[in-house]
Amino acid sequence: MYDPSPPSSVDPLDLSRYTYDELQRIRDAINVLSEGSPTMLDISKGIPGHSYINKFGRNIDIDTTLEDVWDGGGTYTFSTTADISDVVSSSASDTFIVEVQGLDTNWDLVVQEVTLTGTTSAALTTSLIRVFRMRNISATAAIGTIQCGVGSTTTSFSAANLRAQITLGFEQTLMAVYSIPRGKTGYVTNYWANINKGNATGALDVTTYTRSFGGVFRVGLTTGLIAAGSSHFQHRWEPYPALEEKTDLKIAGIGSTNNFDVSAGFDLILVDN
Repeated sequence: MYDPSPPSSVDPLDLSRYTYDELQRIRDAINVLSEGSPTMLDISKGIPGHSYINKFGRNIDIDTTLEDVWDGGGTYTFSTTADISDVVSSSASDTFIVEVQGLDTNWDLVVQEVTLTGTTSAALTTSLIRVFRMRNISATAAIGTIQCGVGSTTTSFSAANLRAQITLGFEQTLMAVYSIPRGKTGYVTNYWANINKGNATGALDVTTYTRSFGGVFRVGLTTGLIAAGSSHFQHRWEPYPALEEKTDLKIAGIGSTNNFDVSAGFDLILVDN
């Protein structure tokens, strides 16, 4: 049995053994804590079983009807099957490579590269049930707006079929939308929102929503922003809310007046189940 009391003997060997045992016990305790609670730097460096997600979105025109914070504007449509299949540009000159990140029919993470074929849509290698990020990974700036959606099309997708968009000038999607992959648990560390420009007066409510697999969207947290005063808000969760696999997460806003330009986002730590 461990005895925390120092030896009564003043023998240097006894004291040395006691000191060594104490130091070893402290090292063991630190190792246990380190293994159980990796630091943010550990996660960034790629500690096994852990990863992080930084999601940031923008909607340049939120009015007095609730809208999700993403490039396409309005309410975001989540597919019910793996029907997200194509990528297209509004410019015939766009023939570079884009990276598409999403989930396949099994809800597993898929990262694929697609070579654009201008205004004629190019098919994904793997059709997706979710897409939550696209980015231009070439050395050529986009000339048109890049969209990803359901089915083949020319120039652009209809609002009903649009699932992701790279707005001209940004070179990647701006989507405060994400879904937890299969075999993962997502821990939300914080969320933020701000009014960018356009409105000198008025107010805006920003709300987080989550939907468990097979369920409905539920409100997670609502905050209010005032255009003439406090136009930025950040909330840090302690402890972190846990989201099970296949959970959808998004941020939406509604204004007291029209034409709010809003940015919002959140951070998650993904841990293997």
